Amino acid sequence: MADERERQSEGPHPVLSAEEGADRVHRRHRQSKDCSSSAERTDEAETPTYTCENCGSHDFVLVHIHTARRRIRRTLACTCGAERFAAIQELVEWQRCTERAPLDEEHRTDKSEVDYDKECEEQEFEVYCGDCHENASEWQWESDTVGDWETDEESQVFQVRCADCNHEIEFGWSHPDRGGRVWPCESSDHNPWLSWPEPRFIAAWKRRGWLRPR
Repeated sequence: MADERERQSEGPHPVLSAEEGADRVHRRHRQSKDCSSSAERTDEAETPTYTCENCGSHDFVLVHIHTARRRIRRTLACTCGAERFAAIQELVEWQRCTERAPLDEEHRTDKSEVDYDKECEEQEFEVYCGDCHENASEWQWESDTVGDWETDEESQVFQVRCADCNHEIEFGWSHPDRGGRVWPCESSDHNPWLSWPEPRFIAAWKRRGWLRPR
């Protein structure tokens, strides 16, 4: 009853941490080991694929956050003929990208909603013709990108969250190195031995005996 009351709790902030939700799943699994295999199959058939331990929602999303950067070169033409360029400015543009994609019942992601947060960092600024630079308008500057967006691999963060209360959920992948489908531990077909944990959950999975035998 206590677990059910916690699951039905509502509010703007999640009650459970990802680890607390996974521990609850682990306790429930251990308590149900004496159930027959046929009963387990019947229960699974009647249970939604996903159920949030915090609010009971059945909608999960995969969140992917990463940072990318690219170089931008801005040039200002010299109109008096003294120099080729009146000024050259080198910039680095940073882009923090957040993608949210709903998980379907096959543990695959659907189309993502993407939000971008951009900022620019000035690297170098050279003035070759002071008069032209001083008298120029902003619209006279021309910008060119130098190279494509480069993702900072260390900045990548993957999360599974409840679409309703934003409770974070521990999860694994169907293939090593974050490959394949996504397997949240708060799903009716969760089997940790058939997935590779998201790296930051390895210690918790080891504590529960969830790491697959070698």
